[in-house]
Amino acid sequence: MKSHSIWLILGLSFGLLESVIANSDDCWATYENGKLYIPCVKIKVPLGEDLKYDVNMEYKPLSNPMIFELIDAQRIVSSSNVPAFEDNFNRGIDGDPIGNGWSLGWDDPPGTGCGSQGQYSARIISHQANLKYAGSQSDMSIYRYFDHSIKSIEFDFIPGLASTNLVSLSAGLDFYDNDGVTLGSIRYTRHNGRQDNPVSNITGSSYLDIEEITFDGTSQHVSFDVYDILTNQLIDINRDDIASRKLLFTLYTGWCGTNASLAIDNVIVE
Repeated sequence: MKSHSIWLILGLSFGLLESVIANSDDCWATYENGKLYIPCVKIKVPLGEDLKYDVNMEYKPLSNPMIFELIDAQRIVSSSNVPAFEDNFNRGIDGDPIGNGWSLGWDDPPGTGCGSQGQYSARIISHQANLKYAGSQSDMSIYRYFDHSIKSIEFDFIPGLASTNLVSLSAGLDFYDNDGVTLGSIRYTRHNGRQDNPVSNITGSSYLDIEEITFDGTSQHVSFDVYDILTNQLIDINRDDIASRKLLFTLYTGWCGTNASLAIDNVIVE
């Protein structure tokens, strides 16, 4: 169902909302199985401020007149103003810094607790972002911040051969408030046989998907629905409190002297 203008007067309490307007020059409104979904709508509030939201509403068939009950609303920036972030790392030459807004971080300097400091690198290799440890032990990440709502993330994950069995790779999204306090997190983690906490776990503020795989250089395409996880799993997070999001890819080696690598490619954030 396409509509050029949809007005819905909400007969319920939701902050200071007065009405919802959807303009399909930018978006489509869809109705299916009793549920109305209106993407990137504009919500008018009495103070005159326009906030962008995604809205899910459900039709109550016995109501008269027709009433839609608000299911949820996620504050966003209009998709017409914020295009998807894509990075295929097809730039520079082998050995160049990753660039494009990505930063490098680690919990401890590589080699901490070992007899000698090992080598580490985060570089463009074969048009991929490549994290590598050589004879080392640590937790190294590349990360990038986003100040707008994220609906989904997808990427290619390529675990290289590892010399020990205490290596893990993870992709994650951390949520922060205006003061930089962590509100919650999503983690997709794969390890090669030994972990302290090897079981997937979900709480009201953290989502962990973890399992053992073979590190043999095989590329895996991964995607996760951030909107769905926030809506149905991370129920303790108030999305209006989210001020920034940190996307990170991490390579962890637990034993001294470990050789391991992780390549990331074709990152898409919407």
